Amino acid sequence: KKYLTFQPDNAGFNNARMGFESILVLAHATGRTLVMPPHSEFEHLRRGASFDYNDVFHLDFLVAEHSGLDIISMEEFLEREGTTGLLLDQSSGTSLKPPQNQSNWKHRKHLDCLWDYLSKVGYVPEWNPNRCVAAIPASSGIAHVRALESMMNDIMNSTLAPLPKPADFVNNPTPVDAPPIERLRELLGKRTEIC
Repeated sequence: KKYLTFQPDNAGFNNARMGFESILVLAHATGRTLVMPPHSEFEHLRRGASFDYNDVFHLDFLVAEHSGLDIISMEEFLEREGTTGLLLDQSSGTSLKPPQNQSNWKHRKHLDCLWDYLSKVGYVPEWNPNRCVAAIPASSGIAHVRALESMMNDIMNSTLAPLPKPADFVNNPTPVDAPPIERLRELLGKRTEIC
């Protein structure tokens, strides 16, 4: 089973909401179980106010309405995978349990050691958004990955049109129902890779 954990933006509520919406779509698109961060305080909310995504989003409803979407709590994830020793330190390959072998991190003011732990046992891709655009194939399977790569190659090797520039799309956006290759071309901007 594959999981997707995330560290929420500790800025204003709107940043946290947008980040969550993006990570929710990413988890669903990649077929990973989304691990919700612990219920905790947000600095920019009312002083001392704690926040849980279930306070705003009906997570059970989202799971029921979207086939293939699975959401669990951080506590459940750590009980399943962390405290049982199933998570491995990515640099040494040895089993690594959570700090103090703890699974319940709710209402903790400082979560830095939890985020450090998750970065040690998880894959944290290096992504430079100035160099490459995040692209997800239409469906799982190698054929869909190859189709995405083929579209990218067609764009990069095109003799019909120069590489796109962001200014090409100002007041001239690609329609949302355009073919995928045209939408990918717009997303590229000055970037030359997909990741």
